[in-house]
Amino acid sequence: MVLTIYIKLSSLNKRFIIFKQKTRTITLSFAFCFLSLINLAQVNYVQNPSFEILDSCNYANFIHPPRFWDTLRAGGGGGPEINSPCNTLLPILQVPVNGFRPSFQLPKSGTNYCVYTNYISTPSINEEREYIQNELRSKLISGKSYCVKLYISLVNESKFAITEFGAYLDNGSISTPRYGTSTLTPQIKSPVGVFLNDTVNWTEIKGIYIANGSEKYLTLGNFKTNATTSLVTMAAPPPPFSIQRNVADYYVDDVSIIELDLKAFAGRDTVLCSGDSVFIGRPLETGLECVWFNNSTQIATGGGLYVKPVTSQNYIVDQDVCGIITKDTVFVQVKPKFAGAPQIQSSSLVLCPNDTANLIVINIPTTGTSYNWQSNLSLNSYTNISTQAKMSNTVISAGFYDISVSITNNGSGSFCPFNNRDTLKIEVSDTCFKELIVPNIFTPNSDKVNDVWRFKMPVGITLNSVYVYNRWGALIYSMNEDLLKGDSKINTINWDGHTTSGEVCGDGVYFYVIKYKNKENEIKIIYGNVSLIR
Repeated sequence: MVLTIYIKLSSLNKRFIIFKQKTRTITLSFAFCFLSLINLAQVNYVQNPSFEILDSCNYANFIHPPRFWDTLRAGGGGGPEINSPCNTLLPILQVPVNGFRPSFQLPKSGTNYCVYTNYISTPSINEEREYIQNELRSKLISGKSYCVKLYISLVNESKFAITEFGAYLDNGSISTPRYGTSTLTPQIKSPVGVFLNDTVNWTEIKGIYIANGSEKYLTLGNFKTNATTSLVTMAAPPPPFSIQRNVADYYVDDVSIIELDLKAFAGRDTVLCSGDSVFIGRPLETGLECVWFNNSTQIATGGGLYVKPVTSQNYIVDQDVCGIITKDTVFVQVKPKFAGAPQIQSSSLVLCPNDTANLIVINIPTTGTSYNWQSNLSLNSYTNISTQAKMSNTVISAGFYDISVSITNNGSGSFCPFNNRDTLKIEVSDTCFKELIVPNIFTPNSDKVNDVWRFKMPVGITLNSVYVYNRWGALIYSMNEDLLKGDSKINTINWDGHTTSGEVCGDGVYFYVIKYKNKENEIKIIYGNVSLIR
């Protein structure tokens, strides 16, 4: 996430001093949401480096400063401003047109920036200065070198441009009178004699700093008195920016402090599905100067980017941290998607208590696949019972049970990585080991009560044939071996009182012959009769 802050360095000549009494009202839910974003793999020690995170828009003089920014915490710092399109009440603090005359500047990045006065030459107002200060995400490490960088641009209505704009790092003890000048020596500053007079472009100021371990705050501004400030007078700009003020106001944006020895990071080698995209590199962040190449062609800048290669590709990133160049490479391998639909296959969907459920996953790649089985066959809660393609588990009591498997392929085979899941329902029958019970009466009168002659084969018993005869020995209904042979799933008989050809059978006694195979694989025959009453 790139956070951009523009610091509007336009002195308001105390027109908004009435608002200087600050109210520390913080919306915690808003802060938490953005904090979680900017702390993700953050390499920039400056928090909210481009001033995008605001508690409130329609205020002046840092009454509600951008999150993690303020004037001097120990006292002083004046009344800097935040320029943002969301400020609908104060046009002078809008973006990109703002100020009194007015002035114009686009953000370096994002939508906001900060602006404040670094020099003023007015007889009634002397030595006015404003400073902005950032609370770093953590203290700097003693003895470690850091690249400190920021961008500034002179406000159009400024009559003067200064040199030696500075950045000061300490524990937060720096202070001044309310609009007073600090004469501390900044550790990082723009070159002596190079006047910061560009009103169109953003000027980079950067330097290397070796920390002593106490630094938790960064302060930006002019650390010289009027007498020692080197400045030049700017020519009046063309209309509508032709009216000048006796100030040196500067916009500030994209502030960063990054460890000098930070290595370039292109990401981990990855396998990508054909047609998909993947993010490589670091999360986008202010201060990272990176250039990306593919086949020697520059394709992007910034910490990271999304790529969608058609074929497998190498990507190279060149990273520049205050002149320290490091490189890294990532290989994105493109593979086809697996077109199959993994499924659980069972030797039987109906089992008896204490039987073993034997299951296997079919339609899967043979390489790089792992499994996570879950079942409540033998326990009240789901339990991981296997990490293989096959699974066996002993069932305990009657009921219906779900068996599921999560299938993960790591892409090490011929296909790209994928995750899939399948679920199978298993019945543990309560008819196991029971005798076959055949009803001896039914009443097919369409009252939906006992309208059919119905019986179900107990689990473990295989039906071979059913023949029904009238009193004269004529066959009127049959379910013979031809219909039931092989892998027949028919285990319930439902005779509705019609002949096989569809004729209605009259009241009377009918005789049946049922042939089946028991659990011991023995052929059994049952003879009996059933009464049909309409």
